[in-house]
Amino acid sequence: MRPREVRVKQRFRSIKRGGGAHASLYCRVRSFFAFLHRCSLEGMRIIRGAEGTTQRGSADWFDGEVWMQPLIGADDSPSQRSSIVSFAAGARNAWHTHPRGQMLFILSGVCQIQREGGPIEQLTAGDAVWFAPGEKHWHGAAPGRPMVHLAVQEADERGEVVTWLEHVSK
Repeated sequence: MRPREVRVKQRFRSIKRGGGAHASLYCRVRSFFAFLHRCSLEGMRIIRGAEGTTQRGSADWFDGEVWMQPLIGADDSPSQRSSIVSFAAGARNAWHTHPRGQMLFILSGVCQIQREGGPIEQLTAGDAVWFAPGEKHWHGAAPGRPMVHLAVQEADERGEVVTWLEHVSK
């Protein structure tokens, strides 16, 4: 093990022992890295943006103009899925859940997120959010502000990564 890896593991052990919110963060980070480790890509693979396909988001799942560029899909990995999603100003997705959770990393713009029963919160470039498995939520661009995020989730044993629900009421 390299010295930096040892320091990181020691730091997470001390966070885990501390309990409370820090222990919860430890569990999320640990499970996220374990999930990335299970990705079945053999060796290095460069995914060129110009070679990828970009698809318009379905009106069944999104309100407003949304474009999705898959990065790692079912053909690449039995479990890991990731994509870059671009939202026009004010566009958002419908309520949904993920069987194994979802991590979003905001690349640009202003993102609005809400989990069921919670307030609408704003994230900006460089922020990340984790939604727990089965947690009902939505996300999209703030009014007047387009937004792009990286979405990472894991497929369940049936290959499913999302369950779409009703559209968000205005």
